[in-house]
Amino acid sequence: MVRLLRSIVLVSLAAGCLVPVAEDRGPLAARPNSDGGGPIPDGGHADAGEPTSDGGIAAPDAGVPTDAGIPPPVVQCQPGAQCQLGCLGDRNNCGGCGNACASGGCYRATCRPSGWLEIYPGASNRKLVDVWAGESGKILLAGPGLLVSQPDGTFVDTRGGSYYVNVWGDDRGLILGTDWGTPETMRSPDNGLTWSPVHLPNNRICGGFWGIGDEVWCASSPLFHSTDRGATWTAINFGGSDDGASRVWASDPQHLFVIGQSSSRDAGFATSSFIAYSSDAGASWKRTAVASTLWAIRGTDPSNVWAVGAGGAVFRCNADSCAPQSSFPATGDELRSVFALGNSVYVGGSKLYVSADQGATWAVDGTSGGPRWFMSLAGNSSGVLFAVDGMNAWARIP
Repeated sequence: MVRLLRSIVLVSLAAGCLVPVAEDRGPLAARPNSDGGGPIPDGGHADAGEPTSDGGIAAPDAGVPTDAGIPPPVVQCQPGAQCQLGCLGDRNNCGGCGNACASGGCYRATCRPSGWLEIYPGASNRKLVDVWAGESGKILLAGPGLLVSQPDGTFVDTRGGSYYVNVWGDDRGLILGTDWGTPETMRSPDNGLTWSPVHLPNNRICGGFWGIGDEVWCASSPLFHSTDRGATWTAINFGGSDDGASRVWASDPQHLFVIGQSSSRDAGFATSSFIAYSSDAGASWKRTAVASTLWAIRGTDPSNVWAVGAGGAVFRCNADSCAPQSSFPATGDELRSVFALGNSVYVGGSKLYVSADQGATWAVDGTSGGPRWFMSLAGNSSGVLFAVDGMNAWARIP
């Protein structure tokens, strides 16, 4: 059953706009085509047909084609599960959706158990440490190997035998990841079918990646920038000659945010961590010294950027400054991940901390089950949240 549900979720996320299913109100209840708000990309939409006596959905009208010839599945919820109507389409490119949401998204439906859903089961030799999710439903997992989600709900390991500590991609087939065993940074332009090493000066490797369109940034020493999707790179200095960036995030090509370690310790701090930020594409930088090791940075726009790290450190940045957030619970937790969407901020450590008001107030996520640790968080405009906990991969569907 877990495998079946996992396949349904990934097919829903990867295959396009599938069957709209309203909340289950009984075997003969009508399923209205009401607008839904929510999560993930690319797809078309078939006529869902009429409800059947067993509470499922009848086969669609044969005269209504589906995207890429993929037939919509018949989804019937089991006891203890609930049908969730979601607007999970790409809000900017709905393909052949016949019933678009008012916000411009596409309908999708998922039958899921309450709480988190395991989308890739862990094993003794599969220690997953990083996750990336795209607007098309594409999911990438890094650890021993590099796994790429497939339309049928499975994952393919495209880099078996290598240990990847990070991964990033886009919805046009680009994948970047750093193999810690070699060590070297690798690039695939075709969803993992072919790979080649990324040659950076002085054999540098990338601690993290971010991209917008054809532009990609690699967090290293110094920061590297590509305008051709990682084929060639130029250096951007953001501090001392040996300063090392561990993560990078950009809201647009002008506004860049970097976390890392300084070549010399900042006065008054036992560690040498920093947050650097630029509003002119890296021509000039401002910097905030931090008394904790920082692990992750993410935002929604230049005025709403979040960096988190050891000892419960949470900083909010804009284009001019960064400041610690006293509103965050004083937990001392080792915070390893952060994801932001709209007014919501998700911070991951031994628990998942959630703010619905851009950090004014916080609460511990009460969703049952799920990750035992939040090593990495990812998501997209659909509202689906993905996490890895050092072993398994999970999805939390709103």
